[in-house]
Amino acid sequence: MDGLSLYRNIVDLCVSCRCGKCLDSCPIYRVVRREMVSPRGKLKVIHAYLKGEISPSESLLESIAYCTLCLACEVNCGINRLTSMHISMSRIIPSFRWELIKNGYELPQYKSIIDAVWKTDNIFGDVNHKSKQQIHSGDVEVIYWSGCVASVRRRNIDISISSILSKLKVDFKSLNNLCCGYPLYQIGYWKDLEAIIDKNMEVIRRLDSNTVVSSCPACIGFIRDFYPKIVEGKLPFRVKHISEVFQEYVESGDLKLNFEDRDIAVAYHDPCHLARYLNIYDQPRNILKNMNINLIEMEKNKLETECCGGGVRLVLPELSTTIAAQRILTIPKNTNYLLTSCPTCTINLGDGVTIAKVLYDFNTDVKVMDLAEFICQFIK
Repeated sequence: MDGLSLYRNIVDLCVSCRCGKCLDSCPIYRVVRREMVSPRGKLKVIHAYLKGEISPSESLLESIAYCTLCLACEVNCGINRLTSMHISMSRIIPSFRWELIKNGYELPQYKSIIDAVWKTDNIFGDVNHKSKQQIHSGDVEVIYWSGCVASVRRRNIDISISSILSKLKVDFKSLNNLCCGYPLYQIGYWKDLEAIIDKNMEVIRRLDSNTVVSSCPACIGFIRDFYPKIVEGKLPFRVKHISEVFQEYVESGDLKLNFEDRDIAVAYHDPCHLARYLNIYDQPRNILKNMNINLIEMEKNKLETECCGGGVRLVLPELSTTIAAQRILTIPKNTNYLLTSCPTCTINLGDGVTIAKVLYDFNTDVKVMDLAEFICQFIK
């Protein structure tokens, strides 16, 4: 895993540039309006730390907690656009958190997440959903990796996907209530990652599947891109987001969807991890277009999508739902459904509807659903 010192040159470059093109793309800065929590401000802090001008502290870890890792700043970054250098906040921010945690500092919110994962196998600490499944050796066509959120907080996504795969006669096995490890990477608890990944890889290997699918973009991205660094080699299976799988079945004609209400208007929210980490944004739209749905685009979409705030939901919940409420304010008028392809986005945006009504007197009856929940209603 990369250490903070590897990014010294790129951090120096940002501090020298000072363009500020990242500011208004940052969902946290738009709410808090403090330079220190902006992408540029955080890199200034890291720059000072690397130069020895400031010492590690709990307050420093608190300040660096103000980042969802949505990567919206990277899309608008002047350095990324105009030079061959690349500022990667998805690596720099977790590296700095790890640096501070190594020095003995931690936040109660972070500690509760790691404790929950070890005790219950999920980030919520829900003992009722602790993994109890017995995984026997054998082979299945597809492993459906449910992830923490769909397993515990949004079970209907889990139920919908299982129902769709069953109707498609896919030979699959569900793995519920297993944390992929990304939340620990995100908050900087790297010393426990290898043990979690090894445990998960053993479960996957015993099922001898050639494909792992999930509705969680963070799970998919972490398993696909990070697991090979730990196992030191190419993964013995493919990793796909569920929207990619559904699109394949729609194109083959095996997944037929019957949607007849032409008066329904649907908007689609691109999850940050799905669009900017995985470059998946056409597949969900292709599925909806196949249904001849009145699809209305959000003003900020695809690679320029606005974050829902889900990346700080467990650490800064009030800020998280305020960010979600601001995203809700951008929904086009007369939209009946707001769809997305991420369990965390689905929950956070659902809460955002309520918060938008309270904070901004925003009158809307839009229903927030995951794409899988939505299309499950219309399978022929």
